[in-house]
Amino acid sequence: EMLTAGKPFEGETAMSIIYKHAKAPIPKLPAELATLQPLLDRLIAKRPDDRYPNAQLALRALEDALDSVEKSGLAA
Repeated sequence: EMLTAGKPFEGETAMSIIYKHAKAPIPKLPAELATLQPLLDRLIAKRPDDRYPNAQLALRALEDALDSVEKSGLAA
């Protein structure tokens, strides 16, 4: 939501949204944010084995992504 200013999943009922959170693929970011997609995919992966194994590695990946964003001019 912070990246797109919108909800990742929408539905008619709370249960349909919950189902999407559990079963639907992770939504793709807009093209201008595509460089952050691998980070996002891994941070919010459905399967725990697909996530970063610890906070230190997640922080390193976040710092690398922020450097990339800064160099690409997206942060401006």
